[in-house]
Amino acid sequence: MILRLQTRFHEERADVAMNQYGWLIELFEAADGKTWTLVATRPGGLACVFGVGIDWQTVAPAAGDPS
Repeated sequence: MILRLQTRFHEERADVAMNQYGWLIELFEAADGKTWTLVATRPGGLACVFGVGIDWQTVAPAAGDPS
């Protein structure tokens, strides 16, 4: 899946996290920011795409108390 994202969409892994179920969540995005893909991989190795889109934007956290 990673090779396909790299070759077809020119996307590279940008961020990674673990969810409450132990799944690896990865964000792949194109260097130009035009496309992105979210991939979830279960502990057993099964992976699936669960989100795709365009124009991913990284924003700075809001200042102050978030509550």
